[in-house]
Amino acid sequence: MWKFIGVLELCLIGLSLQAQDIKLDAVYVCYSYYDTGLGARVDLKLSNDLRLYSGVTYGDWHIYRAAGFHSHTKFSLGVMPRVFKHDFESVMHKYFYFVNAGINYHLIGSYAPGPDMINPRFLQPWSIDIGVTSQVWRKYHGGVGFAVSLRMDLLRHEPEVNFGLYF
Repeated sequence: MWKFIGVLELCLIGLSLQAQDIKLDAVYVCYSYYDTGLGARVDLKLSNDLRLYSGVTYGDWHIYRAAGFHSHTKFSLGVMPRVFKHDFESVMHKYFYFVNAGINYHLIGSYAPGPDMINPRFLQPWSIDIGVTSQVWRKYHGGVGFAVSLRMDLLRHEPEVNFGLYF
């Protein structure tokens, strides 16, 4: 199943490069606290008010290692409707705010339970996440901006922070 999600993510990136109305909107570096995971995320612009995000993180340390998990990979896919926009013509910036809602697929290489048993809900491969994204666009120097996103996995209570460039 994880191969299917990985192929789907590559197809979405390919669509953004070929389609006229679907464009690459932002590229992020992801950090997941629970497994000290690092990864990448891309946002695709479907319209002015709607984005699609897709990402992958990999980690093998911290709390996951203490619980007996090894080699945790998370694939994410979701939508981002725009909820607010600041556009000051006299100022050199535009601010965009989005709400994130998506699904995650967790792939765990191996699991050797430690002395403390964890919640069985934690072992399920599918989960959902919600979050917020803020993008600041500069009207000068080529129009490249900064984006930050905070997401929380609702079933695993797993936070993730994304820092990126907005095009």
